Amino acid sequence: RCYLFSGLKDIKSILLYLVDQIGEGVTFDEYFESLLIESNEIKELYKQTFENKIINDDDKNKLKKFFIDNEEKFKEYAKFERNIALKYINQKGIAENSSALVDLGWSASIQNNIQNTLIHNSTKKKLKGFYIATYPIKYKIDVNSYLIKNGTPNELTDIISPLISIFELIFTAPHPGCVRLTLDKNKISPIFQNNSPEELIRIKASER
Repeated sequence: RCYLFSGLKDIKSILLYLVDQIGEGVTFDEYFESLLIESNEIKELYKQTFENKIINDDDKNKLKKFFIDNEEKFKEYAKFERNIALKYINQKGIAENSSALVDLGWSASIQNNIQNTLIHNSTKKKLKGFYIATYPIKYKIDVNSYLIKNGTPNELTDIISPLISIFELIFTAPHPGCVRLTLDKNKISPIFQNNSPEELIRIKASER
């Protein structure tokens, strides 16, 4: 989520992460609060559109329509998050130096979002990505994988695919995920997601 809006190009490209991965038992209010969107206009539109109840599969389609119908408002909001993200990226020297992202891989979505953010920076620096495995899709970014490349060899893919959640748990950090960056008196700080019961279980497991 951290670079999802700062790297926004078109809303449909991020619906998988915005909507499809909503867990069971989450209410509309809980979902919107988890996004940490600082826009009163979008917040009011959301409240007018949805009553606070548990989100089901049909509701996910309604949520997708909400994002698509208000795409221009989200693009305008994205500029706010992008400004903070670029300040952080420049502060860390990512935009000036050769930088790389090391992750498990698969779709390389985080790298793609950061790269889409960097497009708006004057240096237009290319970010490299190093992964254990990648899907058989066409990447528009610099992606390098070492165990499975674009879904091959097939025999390794068949072995690892059912174990992705275990790999994710081994690789994950023992703290909540970063939802967004915030700027306060020229200091940029991360905002972490709330500790749901499921998140607490993941954190405790990753500490072992």
